[in-house]
Amino acid sequence: MNAIFRINEVREVENGVCQVNLTTTSENDSQSKQLTDYMRREIGILSGMQRLGYLMTEMGEWSKAKDIYETLLQEEEDPCIIQQLGFIAHQMSDPDAALRYYRHALSIFSTLLSPNDPELATIYANVGCVLNDKGHLEDALEQFKRTLKRQSSVEKPNKLHIARTYNNIATVHDKEGRQREALENMRNALRIFRGCLPSTHPKIAASLGNIGTFYYKNEQYSKAMSYYEKCLSIQEAFLPSNHPDIVRTTGLMKQTFDQIKLSDNVLKKP
Repeated sequence: MNAIFRINEVREVENGVCQVNLTTTSENDSQSKQLTDYMRREIGILSGMQRLGYLMTEMGEWSKAKDIYETLLQEEEDPCIIQQLGFIAHQMSDPDAALRYYRHALSIFSTLLSPNDPELATIYANVGCVLNDKGHLEDALEQFKRTLKRQSSVEKPNKLHIARTYNNIATVHDKEGRQREALENMRNALRIFRGCLPSTHPKIAASLGNIGTFYYKNEQYSKAMSYYEKCLSIQEAFLPSNHPDIVRTTGLMKQTFDQIKLSDNVLKKP
């Protein structure tokens, strides 16, 4: 009989050997089964080391993921691996390294793929994310709009990639103060994620968290708390308790609760 496990913690023991602490989940847990089946489809075509790298990335274990992909890169100059290293560098707050990896991957892909290949759109989107974080908003928005056009023009568009691009466009609009456009793009992303993914998928949690943060920044604290609570309920169901996403959401909820209390106190004053 197959068992489904939840990863609680990954800890390096010695010499690169990791100890993985697991707990079992109920075989009748339909949400667990949905998410597990989805993840199996996602990583089914990857090699053993690539699967481990993918899982470390999903868990936010950036240093471990980086070590794995750097080891894989020594075996083969695979542009997909280079692209993953760019993503990891970006998550580890090294945008310059991320751009170097992405541009290196793009130089290889451009010799192998047609100009309209969806893989190129993914790298363009990643470059846009780095430019956005570096404050080059107009350049980032142009990258994202080009990405969305490429993603939508193929015969069978990848809806998840389109949803991610909507979120990226929303981030730029938010920074520019264009709040209506930002919220509209966030909602488009959440709608697509909910239509394509299991109800407990981390991408849905992240999308809910994005909308929560939008409402927080606009001082709509009750709405923000509602979205954060939905986000956390998904994260706590399937992520390790020390996962950075859970830590971040918990912190945001505390800040929001403090603001709600402050607002209540102001209203109670005579």
